[in-house]
Amino acid sequence: MSVILILGATDFAGGLIARYLANHPQRTSSPFTLALGGRSREKLNKIATSLGLNTDADSIVVVDPSDYASVEGAVVRAKVVINAIHPYWKSGEHVVR
Repeated sequence: MSVILILGATDFAGGLIARYLANHPQRTSSPFTLALGGRSREKLNKIATSLGLNTDADSIVVVDPSDYASVEGAVVRAKVVINAIHPYWKSGEHVVR
């Protein structure tokens, strides 16, 4: 099963992506695991619950985008990483590496 990690899931664009993927038809026919990443566990849990997603440690990833080790630890388990962290020019550098 593929793991898709959305970094910045608590922001507007990340929330739209999370909603789209949570309701995607292929989630049932060829399942993939969706993980939400961001700075606030409380906000991530709220979004996950509203989308009917798990709130376990594999589905909620607390990450500090300004800390390379934190970002690396978050993305290592993912097959696909969607970077919706903004401002992109300021917070996205460690994700791109």
